[in-house]
Amino acid sequence: MKTKAVLTILLVAVVMATRAQGIGPFTLQGKISNVSDPRLLFFIESKSGLSEIDTISLQPDGSFHYTTNKVTYPQRTSLQNRDIQVNDFFIAPGYQLTITGDGKDFFTLVKTTRIEGAESNRYKQLHDSIRIARMDMTSWSDLKGDSLLQYIRAEKHLTDSLEKVVFHDKETTDPYLGHFGRMTYFDNLFNRLYMLAANVNWGSLDEETAYAFAAEITDKAILDDLFDEEYMISETYKTWFLDEYRRALEAKDARENPSRENSRFHQLEIINTEFRGKAKEFSLFRFMRDGLKYNVKTMEQLNEYKSAFAPYISNLTDPDYKQVIANLFREKEEFLSATRVGQPAPDFTLESNTGETYSLADFRGKVVYIDLWSSWCRPCREEIPSLRELHEKYKNDHRIAIIGISVSDSFDRWQKALSEDKPEWLQLFDSDGAVDAAYEV
Repeated sequence: MKTKAVLTILLVAVVMATRAQGIGPFTLQGKISNVSDPRLLFFIESKSGLSEIDTISLQPDGSFHYTTNKVTYPQRTSLQNRDIQVNDFFIAPGYQLTITGDGKDFFTLVKTTRIEGAESNRYKQLHDSIRIARMDMTSWSDLKGDSLLQYIRAEKHLTDSLEKVVFHDKETTDPYLGHFGRMTYFDNLFNRLYMLAANVNWGSLDEETAYAFAAEITDKAILDDLFDEEYMISETYKTWFLDEYRRALEAKDARENPSRENSRFHQLEIINTEFRGKAKEFSLFRFMRDGLKYNVKTMEQLNEYKSAFAPYISNLTDPDYKQVIANLFREKEEFLSATRVGQPAPDFTLESNTGETYSLADFRGKVVYIDLWSSWCRPCREEIPSLRELHEKYKNDHRIAIIGISVSDSFDRWQKALSEDKPEWLQLFDSDGAVDAAYEV
């Protein structure tokens, strides 16, 4: 009996120690009601800053349960689908979180969302609840001059107070509370600097006023060195501030060299010469990654990018960064080869709004016009009258087929849009994103 008791105590102690050290799988469960999309997308980041998306299935009542070992370090993330977004909550190894909310609409979701299981997420809860209580949905991008500076000063006062309440001078069982406190501090700090830099770049705030205000609300040591490796803990710093700072440097360079014509890759040279350390490497990687993913549409462009990127790839010391760029070049070349003029278009098999199944192969031998659209895309739906004219013109020509495919949409919203717009031609639904991916929409 004593042996059993001792073993039980030891087992409990090991479990408690494991949780306290933040070791073990990450668990996310809960219930989000009033959503039609049966999937939730969960974003996980590697230490190199590369994102992976896991899909979580929702039960008919909105409940879900998910466990993974992919969360290997503390980070900020989001949970979203075509109906809802729960943004900016903290996850870490060993965390067991429960999220509940009502996805009826954006405001209701923000008002009802609860995240339990880690003290660090109290910050988001308090910040959202205060803004809702104030009915404060102010967008800083609509503000200019003194109104913007007053907004930033008030937001600093609020976030400083919340940081003290949640993160400072606390006894805690959350091993990551200090880490997330530092992350939140730099997120808030660089969000303020980002707002100032953006308004300078937009021409709605002069540079001298912006710098004087930044000096008033920011430690001098930070303004003197904007590339300290410690700042890389902040997603706001990496993805918003650094981009805006680069734009400011580009504008300055253009003013100083008005007669010089710069290529589309001049941004790489700005980053390479003006940035330092991890910020430089991350920004070079991000520029190359996004350029390959979103801007390359032809084989000629791909070859142009290969030549332009070659001098900078050697500056990527992180092997994950190099591998991602190499993979993107390979995947883009394969895609462009497979979809060049004269090649068969990528096939698909989708369900129609009447419940029938169609494949592109069913229309072999015909000229097929494919309209990719979404219920939330206003320009897409504004094209309906023109498509209706096209359909009327060719509806009796059996050599031609017109197909509408809804991508990046929820089933219920797609059905509602069809009932409102009443297109007479074939309508299909891309339920798993296969067409979206195959055609690089």
